[in-house]
Amino acid sequence: MNKMKNTFFIITLSFLFIQCTNGKNKDSKQDDVFWNLIERSWEVDSSLNSTREKALNTMDKQEVYNLQANFDILIKNIEKELRFLNKEELTAFNHFIEKKLYIIDRQEIQRHTDGGDDGFYYVRGFILSLGKEYYNKIDRKPRLATFDAEFEAMCFIGYRVYEDKFNEEFKRYKYHNASTFSNKEAWSY
Repeated sequence: MNKMKNTFFIITLSFLFIQCTNGKNKDSKQDDVFWNLIERSWEVDSSLNSTREKALNTMDKQEVYNLQANFDILIKNIEKELRFLNKEELTAFNHFIEKKLYIIDRQEIQRHTDGGDDGFYYVRGFILSLGKEYYNKIDRKPRLATFDAEFEAMCFIGYRVYEDKFNEEFKRYKYHNASTFSNKEAWSY
């Protein structure tokens, strides 16, 4: 049954990816495809997903922070999903991650999360890894962010899978530089 679900997801992902690269709302549709991939990675383990849902429903900062204990499981699930992608799809996924990290590279978010150059980069990986709902909440209301919660592997998983699968280094930051302080308009010096 699980194999059938994965096959259905791959066919759906490929179909949506083709639509995204040809349609008017390319970014929006493509973003939905990749947000769905992150959601599926949580949903593989119902206990893990229910813990996340509880934390996100209450927005209890300690519960959200404690989700870090499950990131080994989550990153393995994300990696499994990414291994089904072809080169073009995995490239698009990496650009999605870079764009989303860039968008929340903002001083007002850093104030509520802490972290220096690398630390804030990993904090943004944490925010992204919890899914679209949490990401959008923090994007709109940075004060809801969890202090000092990090997920370094989320920032690099797409690059690593790309390099493993295609035996070449991914060319980073073609559209958005995800490094901390890159979103210059969002930082006052």
